[in-house]
Amino acid sequence: MNNNTIPTIAFVIHGLCMGGAEKFTITLLNHLHQNGYPVFLISLSEDRTLENELHPNIPIFTLLRKSKYDLTIKDKIAYVLKQNQTDKVFCVNSYAYFLTKLALRKNNHIDVYLSLHSTVSSSIKNYFQNLFYFRVMDPTDHIVFLCQNQKEYLSKHYFISNPNQHVINNGVDTNYFRPNKESDGIKTAARTRFNLSQDESVILKVARIAPEKGHLDAIEALYILHDKYKESAHLIFVGDGPSLFKYKIRKSIAERGLENFIHLEGNQQDVRGYYQFADLFTLTSHSTETFSIAALEAMAYGLPCSMTDVGGASEMIVPGVNGLLTTPHDPLSMAESWYTLLSVKPKRDIIRAHVVDHFDKDQMLAQYDAILL
Repeated sequence: MNNNTIPTIAFVIHGLCMGGAEKFTITLLNHLHQNGYPVFLISLSEDRTLENELHPNIPIFTLLRKSKYDLTIKDKIAYVLKQNQTDKVFCVNSYAYFLTKLALRKNNHIDVYLSLHSTVSSSIKNYFQNLFYFRVMDPTDHIVFLCQNQKEYLSKHYFISNPNQHVINNGVDTNYFRPNKESDGIKTAARTRFNLSQDESVILKVARIAPEKGHLDAIEALYILHDKYKESAHLIFVGDGPSLFKYKIRKSIAERGLENFIHLEGNQQDVRGYYQFADLFTLTSHSTETFSIAALEAMAYGLPCSMTDVGGASEMIVPGVNGLLTTPHDPLSMAESWYTLLSVKPKRDIIRAHVVDHFDKDQMLAQYDAILL
């Protein structure tokens, strides 16, 4: 260590695109920086969508690959780590970890941490890629899982047996994400903007637009909600993704005649207004989802949550208290849960209290301090 008491910590991530893993990384970096620890970020892409949320005094080193399989990037990583006298490296997800381990193949004096933000692979190809990446794992490396379900699943499917395993749930700033006094005004303005009648509910989904996030299932579930349950709710998608998949989504919406009931809002720097006027939050993912930050933010606003039973959803949801679990790839199950939650209307103050008590950001950060510092 370059200093007897203060370690220099590098963070390696694929980029700063809009996503839960990226927001988590920024939260941890800002926390360490504000507490006087020298930290810096190595980004493996030019995507800096969330850069404005990172403290401006935290250095960013952008290291670009000529292709996905350009392993010469490892030499650039090694150089940056050496030049900054790095003591610890915190890698976000398996590919960043794999490249970092190659960079450190001749240096075993740097502690390595792997933070995993996905669980079920999105494809067979993705599974075998991860299986290959994990083979560079050293018994001294620290692995941070986001929930117990993820730990059990990945340990079984990827044969992970490191002794330095930690489970730390994601957390959110419950003071920042909380209902405000302007709630009625925000709801009125939103209802006018989306042309909502007083008896129409709003279901909100905040997630990257990608096949594994289950947007097509959500569209089908809304159709069932309208057709079978006669509940004319609106569904709002906040998030962005590839143009081709967005075309498929718009086509599915048109085929179901839901153009007036489903609204694509794209990426939003501040999603609090959406949480403020929604009646229900949903996630319909069938893979990759682990411990959704967006769901925690929604619950901090007192929104009941309908979530597919993947990753750590069952460790977040207390049925009858803050939401319901649904079956992946099952729009009927999703529609049924939406109808139940919109009918029962769980108590928002109880939902918020659960997040404050169990998933507040300060609790999460204290656990990372304990293993990093």
